[in-house]
This record gives sequence, structure tokens and C-alpha cells, in this order.
Amino acid sequence: MSNEDKRTAVVIEDDRMVRTLLERLLTRHMKITVHPAEDGRSGLEAIQRFKPDFVLLDVHLPDMSGVEVLQKIREDQSLSKLPVVVISSEQRTVILNAFMSLGVSDYVLKPVSVGQLIQRVGKVIEELEA
Repeated sequence: MSNEDKRTAVVIEDDRMVRTLLERLLTRHMKITVHPAEDGRSGLEAIQRFKPDFVLLDVHLPDMSGVEVLQKIREDQSLSKLPVVVISSEQRTVILNAFMSLGVSDYVLKPVSVGQLIQRVGKVIEELEA
């Protein structure tokens, strides 16, 4: 894969340490260019600006919920098929069902291991290439 073909992601996570960890894992282990965002608004702006291959999204953000971010993504016709992987410690069925109804690609519970993240993101990338 050449630099022009390098995969890109937007990581929307308000916890700076978790955001940095996710960015490093994707960059170092999967050679993915990451555009980090600390809240929903800046995440949506990064998605519009960078047109990523996929998004990693936290549930609890300071300005809007992850469900609201995903709703806005799905409402935009140019982004409606964008793969979104939710990474959160949230386990309530009502939240999980909300994400599933909006077509989330995957839902990964924190704490996430390196192997688990590589496997789940790898699956999303395989589907992009299919």
C-alpha cells in the first residue's frame, strides 16, 4: 500500500490518554493516519475535512453523546455508509441498541487490548477492501 493509499481514521475520544493510546496503536501497529478529536463537534468537523476510511467513537463526550454523533454522520448522505466502531465502557442495553439501530460497524468494550483493537479494525478494513 503506497502513501497515497494509506488508510485514515478519525478518533473521537474525550479522554486525552485513551485518545493518545488509540492513535499510537493505529499508527504504529496498523500504519493508519489518525486525526484525533476530543469532542463530537470537532470530530464531525474532522470527518468532513479528512474524509476518513472509518471512525473510532466514544459514547460519552463533553458536548454531545456518541449516539448523537453517529446520528449526524448517518444523516449526511455522503457519510451514511462510513464505518464507525464504538469504543466504550458503556454496557447498558438501551445504549447498545441505539448504536445498533444506527448501523454501527462494531462495539468494543473498554479496556481494549492491542490485539482486540487490531482484530476489530482489521475486520473493518477488510470489509472496505471487499
